[in-house]
Amino acid sequence: MIALLITLASAEPVDFTTAVDLQFADNSDGPTLTMTVAPGFHIYGAREKQATPLRLNFDHRGRARIPKGSRHEGAVGTQWILEDVVTIPLALRSSGPATGTLTYQACYETLCAPPTTVDWALPR
Repeated sequence: MIALLITLASAEPVDFTTAVDLQFADNSDGPTLTMTVAPGFHIYGAREKQATPLRLNFDHRGRARIPKGSRHEGAVGTQWILEDVVTIPLALRSSGPATGTLTYQACYETLCAPPTTVDWALPR
């Protein structure tokens, strides 16, 4: 995970390294991505137009339905945020390992880290 520490003038530092925990799993209900977003933080859903929405890309044939997010009216207008635990079922069209990239942008109140892209793999 990318280490990022941002400090505002006269404010405590915000540590984005623990903002989002990612878990890819292949369980009895099928493969899933579970993102646990730390209290006070949020990421952006599929409807987001201003910041970077959650994107899940597959190297091979697969798809995922990204939640649209909850509507939030803030200083910059309407945003679509995801908080707490976000579970996304993965539809894979092959029986072998699944790989790809995941992009998201974590924010704490009105302070956002740059978008993060990580490689992911789900052995099967």
